[in-house]
Amino acid sequence: MSPDELGGNTTYILVRLAPGVDPEAVRREIRRRLPHNDVHTGPEWAAQSRRYWVESTGLGLNLAMTIFLGCLVGVVVVAQTLYASTMEHIKEFGTVKAIGGSNLDIYRILAEQAAISAVVGFLLGGTFSWLLRPALAKIDLKLIISPSFAAVVGVGTLILCLAAAMISFRKVARIDPRSRFSRLTPGLGEKTMSVLQAHDVTKVFQEGRESVSVLNGASLQVERGEVVALEGPSGSGKTTFLSILGCILTPTSGRIVIDGREVDPRRPDRLPAVRKGSIGFVFQQFNLFPALTALENVEYALNIKGRRGREARDEARRVLEEVGLADRLGFLPRDLSGGQKQRVAIARALAGDPPILLADEPTANLDSQVGGQVLEMFRGLARKENRALLIVTHDPKVRDIADRVVQIRDGRLAA
Repeated sequence: MSPDELGGNTTYILVRLAPGVDPEAVRREIRRRLPHNDVHTGPEWAAQSRRYWVESTGLGLNLAMTIFLGCLVGVVVVAQTLYASTMEHIKEFGTVKAIGGSNLDIYRILAEQAAISAVVGFLLGGTFSWLLRPALAKIDLKLIISPSFAAVVGVGTLILCLAAAMISFRKVARIDPRSRFSRLTPGLGEKTMSVLQAHDVTKVFQEGRESVSVLNGASLQVERGEVVALEGPSGSGKTTFLSILGCILTPTSGRIVIDGREVDPRRPDRLPAVRKGSIGFVFQQFNLFPALTALENVEYALNIKGRRGREARDEARRVLEEVGLADRLGFLPRDLSGGQKQRVAIARALAGDPPILLADEPTANLDSQVGGQVLEMFRGLARKENRALLIVTHDPKVRDIADRVVQIRDGRLAA
């Protein structure tokens, strides 16, 4: 074909080479015959087309702006969702802290939620783009959306979702594990003999410019195998005292000794480790995780204590069988009676074999018959397993199982 045979409206010519033909030789011959035309190989034409669409038409800028705005909206939606989830589960997160979990354990949950959101969002977007391939192919977007481009967008989505999760972190850091108790009035040192000791403990809260003294030199010792009932009117300071003994609060002054070691009040960051290793809590409101089965509730407490996999599951099954719930392992809390929920809460407190059990009004939400059964279980656990048990209560039936009854009034203890 000669140059004169090409019409004036010819835009480009596609030349298909026969097998064995040298592309460079063909290129030189075409340039000799058509010196005023560009000659490109397939890859060169693709690269030039990509530059044209991205740089010359403005499509690249529009695509980048679309991705940026989409990611921005996505981050806002993810952040809002994660924050709403945090607020919805604030009570559960408080329970996690009370049973020995730290902020890091909760941050891990939020990060996992963010990662799941990112993966699901990217998969949905990828599926939608795949379904639009025929339409995209007609406008040559296939030259722009490459596998490496998709990978960059996927990684970017994950990073942005994780960044969005950080919005909830500050709220998590402020969660107060004391909220898991029924009412609340606004490092490690040398070894000792008793498993639980408090010496001349005081606690002063600041309310505006005023100081409110809740505990005034409270002292208590509880031995292994002993059941102690702590009684007192509302506002007497018993829940605050229980929070200090459970290493949820630090005293203003005085000494706390847990399992033979003194707790350093100057290091509140070490309190979760003490709770995790030495203390089991039983709450008035049960505070079970509603989305987890009885077995999973106990197993999660063991996960916090560092035990995982089959070991944790077998241990959770064992303690649930010990409290008489072998036939309720797969039941959700909503499918359990009040007494059964309290038994799950007791099993969770027993998980990890802590030497100290602290119970806050454990029979308050139970009828007299079921409450009596729970108290008998408590006494058996203290005697048989040689655990120290302190029960904060208004229930006179607790006196029947207690070795000692201690009264607290105006922040002072009296036997």
